[in-house]
Amino acid sequence: MFDFNSNLTPDNKEIYEMLPYLSSVNVCAGLYTGKATDILKFAEYATKNEIAIGVLVNLKNTNNDEEIKSDVIYQISAVEGFLTTFGLKIENVRLEGESYNKFNSDKDFAIKVANAIKHVNPWFNIILNNAEIKTLLEKELSAKCALEADFTDKTSIRELREKENVPETLHFENLDNLKRAYDVLKPTPITYNRVAKGL
Repeated sequence: MFDFNSNLTPDNKEIYEMLPYLSSVNVCAGLYTGKATDILKFAEYATKNEIAIGVLVNLKNTNNDEEIKSDVIYQISAVEGFLTTFGLKIENVRLEGESYNKFNSDKDFAIKVANAIKHVNPWFNIILNNAEIKTLLEKELSAKCALEADFTDKTSIRELREKENVPETLHFENLDNLKRAYDVLKPTPITYNRVAKGL
């Protein structure tokens, strides 16, 4: 079973065509990318459709521990407060752009960010693509992590199932690849509504 995931960003022009095939979506907090109207439009969709919601955090301008913690808390809390007015809950947190790359390559940075995420809610799933850092965060911080893999033109479900570290969530950048995967397998969220239930 895999979660099918994508990002709600201004660059993803196909996102609303992709939504019926996705089991989770990461929403921009609006600090560096995205707008409040984007969150509103998605929230209205999510109230009528069962889909897990994540926050897309961007830390491109952070320079020290205090800024990392404050930016993470600010961005998650902004989306969380917005969604609460619709009776919706955040399940996942994923970093964006260069922040995502750094999180998956710099252990010290990953620990600082994960600690900040846990400060907001220790039940959030932290999405990442580095199995070694996933193990580190789970062992040292008892963080809830989900291993991600990009689903590209050359990717197959069979190939992913045979990996040494099988991913829990597949990330899609376009509708064609998403439909191709959906024809083979229907997605399942990582742990839908775990945050709300405190499980």
